[in-house]
Amino acid sequence: MANKKIIVGGAAAVLAMAAIGTSYALYTVTPNDQEVNIGVRTDIDLGYEITDLVNDGEKLAPAKGETPKVNNDISFNIKGIKGEGTSYAQPYVLAKLNVTVTPSDPTLGNVLEVAGNIGYKDSTYYMLTNGNALTFEAGENGVIAAEWIGYIYVGGDEAVAPNETAGTDGKYNPVELDIALKDSVTATDFVTTYAEMTYTVDVTLGTLDADDEYGVAYLVGGMNGWAEDDAYEMVLNIEKGESQFEWMWLGTIETGTMLKGKNGNTWSTNDVAVPEGAKGFYWTGGGDADVTFDTTA
Repeated sequence: MANKKIIVGGAAAVLAMAAIGTSYALYTVTPNDQEVNIGVRTDIDLGYEITDLVNDGEKLAPAKGETPKVNNDISFNIKGIKGEGTSYAQPYVLAKLNVTVTPSDPTLGNVLEVAGNIGYKDSTYYMLTNGNALTFEAGENGVIAAEWIGYIYVGGDEAVAPNETAGTDGKYNPVELDIALKDSVTATDFVTTYAEMTYTVDVTLGTLDADDEYGVAYLVGGMNGWAEDDAYEMVLNIEKGESQFEWMWLGTIETGTMLKGKNGNTWSTNDVAVPEGAKGFYWTGGGDADVTFDTTA
């Protein structure tokens, strides 16, 4: 994909965890102070932001008799943010989320289970097909990491997550992480090997790297010389109903301008003229469909 000139910022969150446990006799789970560093650039057209970080601070522990094991739950919200005077008009933006769990000792990584998900409105095509689960994989030195690329909200100050209350216009995507010891860890294992080990969780949110592959669609036509142009890059409609995949672009183009949709080597079927009052442009992404318009968007 072309480099997105209007997105030049990023955000990062670093969570420093305390020891995962103390002793088999007590299985103490008292939360310790957490060190959290979040940074974001705001002097740009469009950036990314991680907000509302909540770490329950629980220290991991295996099950003991009828007492279930203790997990560490972490949650935060992700969104794109518009800078003052921005020209970006789309409600969603493509982003890359990385979550990395790094143990103090590689052996701890072998017995950790890490799961996570990104919240979207229920019963939408994007959630049902793209999925909202983070896929974690084991790497070198016990590191466990997930990389996710997809579309998220460009938000304001709304405080309701998009998948929590039906009918709201929440403008961020909630993320939930769960870290636990595998069921195979015994009490003896815990006391003799893992109880004093630590781990850190690093979370980054930002633009795609140059070598990331993610095909996006564009409006091409008389307004841009029939060439891909960042100003007319479409976004996937993450609120579209469950029956339809859809690219969209919100904005205005001069009435009568001829245009098509383009995604790589796939073009929409016919050249179509922009009708008067068009504010929304939509395409199902196939070579057997035309770009359609909405005058009420």
